[in-house]
Order: sequence, then C-alpha cells, then structure tokens
Amino acid sequence: MQASSQQLSVIDAPLESQRIIAGPGSGKTYVLTERMISLLTRNEILGKQCLGVTFAVEASLELKKRLHKRLGSAIASTITIKTIHALSLNILKNQDPRYKNLVLCQKKKQQLDIVERALSPFRNMPLFPKEFRTADKALWEMGQYIRMHPDRLMHYNDCSWPSILTKAMMNMFVRSGFYLFDFLCFDALQICSSSSFESPFSAIFVDEFQDLTPVQFHLIQKLSPSAKTSLTIVGDPNQAIYGWRGGSPELFQNVLRHHSHMKTYPLTQSFRCPQKIVDIANHLISHNKDEEYTHIETNISDGIVEIHRYQTFQEELQATATRIQTWLSQDIPSSSIAVLMRTSEHVQQAMIFFHQHNLPVQGESPLKDKEGNQILALLQFLHDGSQLEGAINIGNRRLRTSTYRQLDRSLPLYPQLQDLVYAYPDSYASLQAFINGIKSFNQSSNNLFDSLNTLFSTLSIPQRHSDIPAQDRLFAVSSLVLQLAQNIVEIPALINIIQEMKNHDFRNPQSLLVTTLHKSKGREFSHVCILGNQNNIFPHFGLTKNDPIAIAEERRLLYVGITRTKQELHLSNHSAPTNELFSHRDGFLCEVANITI
Repeated sequence: MQASSQQLSVIDAPLESQRIIAGPGSGKTYVLTERMISLLTRNEILGKQCLGVTFAVEASLELKKRLHKRLGSAIASTITIKTIHALSLNILKNQDPRYKNLVLCQKKKQQLDIVERALSPFRNMPLFPKEFRTADKALWEMGQYIRMHPDRLMHYNDCSWPSILTKAMMNMFVRSGFYLFDFLCFDALQICSSSSFESPFSAIFVDEFQDLTPVQFHLIQKLSPSAKTSLTIVGDPNQAIYGWRGGSPELFQNVLRHHSHMKTYPLTQSFRCPQKIVDIANHLISHNKDEEYTHIETNISDGIVEIHRYQTFQEELQATATRIQTWLSQDIPSSSIAVLMRTSEHVQQAMIFFHQHNLPVQGESPLKDKEGNQILALLQFLHDGSQLEGAINIGNRRLRTSTYRQLDRSLPLYPQLQDLVYAYPDSYASLQAFINGIKSFNQSSNNLFDSLNTLFSTLSIPQRHSDIPAQDRLFAVSSLVLQLAQNIVEIPALINIIQEMKNHDFRNPQSLLVTTLHKSKGREFSHVCILGNQNNIFPHFGLTKNDPIAIAEERRLLYVGITRTKQELHLSNHSAPTNELFSHRDGFLCEVANITI
C-alpha cells in the first residue's frame, strides 16, 4: 500500500504527541504501524520504551503481526503491545504481590456471590434475604438503596461512594483468590496514581481512543505524564458507540487539556467506501451538531445505496433473503455479505429465518445460552412434568435448591407449590403467576402458538427494550420460540426443533455474517443490509427516551454500520410500533432519504 499525503504527514513527523482522527476505512492500523516503525528505525525511540494499547484482542494480534513482519522478531519482541485489560493485569502482577497467585473469576454465580458479600456491610441485610430472588437482582437493589442513601457512607470523606463500593468489591475478590476482568483497570489506576510509580514508557500509542472508559482514560494519563512521554491517540469521534460503559467522543477534546502540545492530524480519505456511501454517511453524522466530526472523502466512484420499506419484519426478512440469494447466484462470496441490526432480538430471529431458508449463516446460536435452557426446561415441564426447577426459575423467579428439594415428587405438585406461595409472601405474586399460567396452559383449547403466547404473558416474560440485558435476551428467545411454534401442533416437535437449533454450529467463517451493529465495528463487507431502521427500534426508544446525547450515539451507531460497506448498501425497515420517538416512521432514514435518490 502506498501512503497518501495525509498518512505520510503522520508517519514522517518527528517524535511528538499526536491526535489522529481517522475516518472509517482511512487505514488507521497501517498508519499506526508505520508510525511506530518510522520512530524505531530513526532511533528516536527504543523498542522497550514503546507501548501499543488496543481495545480488542484481534487488534492487538494484528498490530503484533505487522510489526514482526516489518521489523523482524528481534526488534518487534521488545515492543509491548497489549489490550488495555492485559496491560492493567501486567501492571498489577509486577507491582502488587497479591496478583501473582490470583486467577480470573469466570463463573457468573461465583462473581455475584462475591459481589454481594463485598456490598453487604453497606446495607443491613442478609446475603439473600428473599426467596426466588436472583443475585443480580439483589445487587441491583443494594446499589439502588445505597445510591438513594449516601449518608450511610458520609464517614468515608476521602472519595465518592462509587469508588468505595468498587474498592470493597475489588478487595473481596482478591481475598477470595480471584481477580475480576472489569476491575483490572480500576486497580491498576490506583497503583499508577502512587507518587512512587514511574512509567517505563516514553512513547505510547493508543488505538480506538474513543472507546476508553473514564478509568482507562485516566490510566493512560498516569502512564504518559505530559512532560516526559510522547502520546499518540488514534480513533474516530464519529464511531464512539459505547456510551453505556463510559466511551465518549468528548475524550478527543478532553485529552487536549492534559496534552496541550498535542498536534491534530485528520485522516479523511476512505479507501473502503465508494462515493454514495460516503455521501450518506457524511449527511447522517452532520445532524450531530455539537460534535467534532470528520468529513470523510473518497476516490472510489459509484457504489449502490437503496432504501426499502415493508409492512412486517417477516416481509423485511424475506426480501433480504431473496436479495442475498441473488448475490450468491452472482458468485459473490457469502463471507462478503453482512446483515446488521440494532438489537440482538432481531439478530436472533433473522438467524433462524435465514437458516430455515437454507442460507449459510455465521453467528452464535441464540438458543445456547441460559435463556434458551430456561425456555426449553419450561417446554419440557409442560410436556411431561420434568425440569421443574428450570421451568419455575425462568426470568427473575428464583427457587433455592434447598427449598426445591423439600418438594415430594411422589405427592401432587400444585398443592405443595401453593404452600410455598404462603410460606414466602414476598414472592407471592411471582410464584402464583407460575401456578396460574401452567394450569391455564394445560386447560387451554387454543393452538400451541396462542397457548404459549398467553403463558409467556402470564409469566411476565420481559418485554423488549428492558434495562436488564438478561431479560432482553429472554424476551428475544421467547419470541424465537413463538416464531417456531407457528407451524407446530405438539410440544415434543417444538422441543426437537429447538434442540436442533440449540446444537447447530453457526460459526462457519465462510458464511454470511448476521450480527448487531455494535459487533460489526472494525469489519468491512462488499454487500451490507441494515434492517430495522424504524423509530423505537433504531433509534432504540428503550435507551434514548428523547435524550439528545443518547440519540446522537444511536446516530453514530448507524454511521458505523453504513461505513462497513465497500460496494452495495441496503437500508430497510418495517412499520414502526407505537410511542413514536420521531414524528416520522423512518427514524434516521428520514435524515438521509434524499441523499440516496
């Protein structure tokens, strides 16, 4: 690849701190690699003084591979290239003797147990005070209580209560012999904030800077004191799509407060997107009025952009499947095709639909996780009375094993469950709903689809746009099961189909990718379909609720999806639901419709 004049201005600059605002497809990984190589070959820095920080493991491996290829292993092996979490763990193991013998805590239940033990001193309550109450629900309740009663923590006057809680949880994990992935950066920041800490690096390069959390941002600041260290940050404010964990386009402005001498270099030429894709992307992102954004350009002509509107999601899926079949008949590789959507619920439904229509699909089976097992247990219980524990624990209903074992399986079940209702009054409504729902299902004369739909409603299967991801996934899986049940008469047949889908391997890299817009970041495809572009779904009403900051991030998310495209882009929607966020059904499509004509 021959470098452009913009790229060369970055690569050939003397040792300095740089703020590289790299638009989509502008070759930022190439520029980052060549910049490091240029400084090393000019002997302006040594390999052991050089640190490269990435956000994802894949980016770290790619950067290492390129450096080894260009510099050789002898020099490249002296350069530290790590993800932000791996870097934090390395700091902790070198600086804190406790971390040398700790292991990663991977089991969610174990994590939640330790978290509750850590937080229990801050609230006068036992670890699990209510029957049928999940650990994450208990944690949420404690967090809400502490947030509303900060006076309980007033005697800790040296820092805010979120830091106190984080330290308490972190210390409990360490005492239990574990470290938690999410706490690594926080703990590393405490060490790097010490007056005795000295950063071993004189040149630091940070990829995807807009994705850093505030804690990670401050960690980079501690590793790169302005007077001593050259700091190069690379990223794109237009692609800041992780606001829920602290990422923000404002980081590109905030860094200048700490490094006022930092020079800004825009990379505006896209080597990926053709002109029509660039036009629609620029027009869309220009609606984020108060943000610094890169107006991208391209020398690639033509490109195809089309907008389609359908009445139902099934029609939208069918039209997309037909479009993909046409592309495959034209010898377009399936691995060059991506179908992107805002929500995992729609992704899961699309994967099932495409699989049923014999399209090669790449992605994770939506029925493999806990929520799939819960629904399967419920169906099995409806069929033959087995799997009661899994069935009764669906959603937020939690029956302890010790209580479950009190049930005598040789005696009628429902009277015993009714006794539990009165024994645990806090869970009365939840458990009574389960009993009533099962009884109504068994007495129903409706078809399987209608009976299951009524049962899911009675059991309060969470609705879409839930604030709790696990509940959102449960709704998505239950929607899939209802979709499968439309043409099935008996439960055993439905169970068999779900088992087949549960065990199906959707991970063939030569298949078309069906995924969320968030997970498409960093990828590129010749042909892209973005489905579900209607208000309430995209922008996501459950998250935005007329919040201009959240709406701006949703707009950046669509920008990310659009700029994955190398040749042909299709944007589609189906009739918008009620409670419209925008006055127009099309959501963001109304902002770009004229550009596609």
